[in-house]
Amino acid sequence: MDISGSEAPLKRIDSMVNRIIAAVIIMSLIIGSSLLCLTEIRPMVGDIPLLAMLGYILAGVIGGILVFFMIRKKKK
Repeated sequence: MDISGSEAPLKRIDSMVNRIIAAVIIMSLIIGSSLLCLTEIRPMVGDIPLLAMLGYILAGVIGGILVFFMIRKKKK
């Protein structure tokens, strides 16, 4: 079934769903890293386990990419 004129709304919904998925992944990385901070897993960077630090860094990178693409799309 093909409805004419439905491409633009479906494209917008697809974009919103992708952003929500990225936000859920970021949220799970932050929560998981925070839980890892409560453990004594070695190796440690300061007082934070290395695995938790990598989770925070990955969440920051994914969040930065998401913001970059949102700003870039807004300028078009």
